[in-house]
Amino acid sequence: MEAMDLLEMLPGDQALAERVTRLTQEMDRTSAWNLENEAKTVLSKLGITDFSQKVGSLSGGQRKRVALASALIIPSELLIMDEPTNHLDNDTVGWLESFLQKRRGALLLITHDRYFLDRVCNVMLELDHGRLFRYEANYSRFLELKSEREEREAASEQKRQNLLRTELAWIRRGAKARSTKQRARIERFEKLQSQGTDYKSDSVDISVASTRLGRRSWRSAI
Repeated sequence: MEAMDLLEMLPGDQALAERVTRLTQEMDRTSAWNLENEAKTVLSKLGITDFSQKVGSLSGGQRKRVALASALIIPSELLIMDEPTNHLDNDTVGWLESFLQKRRGALLLITHDRYFLDRVCNVMLELDHGRLFRYEANYSRFLELKSEREEREAASEQKRQNLLRTELAWIRRGAKARSTKQRARIERFEKLQSQGTDYKSDSVDISVASTRLGRRSWRSAI
């Protein structure tokens, strides 16, 4: 039985009246009065129109849409979504993009859909050989910034290799650590040897595919 119904039956119950007041204030704070209407709207957009149907009787795809609707409706500071556009048609994906663009709070996405990333996200996170890079950009701009970073790394590595060869030739000529200057040069050579990078020469694919899908990436929107 709802608290309001109990209060009607027991109008003199002060503790119950205080509880109803607290619940009312909490519903005002969270805008819960509109939650049912919002839930029906979101479910309809996701293709669920029979609101009396039991979740257990739904298909696997329908249950995933109900779970997606629940995640979208429940207020949160951070929403984590794993491949949210899977099994959605283009019209529904377009609606989801618009919904997330207007949503307040942080959003962390894991998705293959590069076009979805372009329209929804403004920060990219890249994991590369155990290193984490953060880019203030959507996916298309991220590809450009990643390419620029790899070009800088390649140039830096080439410079290190050239210097290493020069110092190695000096070492092989029989360098002795007889002076402070020579010891410092030998230490510099050893340091250069230990500074090998994980740089890889693979070029970044920035071509535009005919499908919505691209490489798997970890992405965030804040």
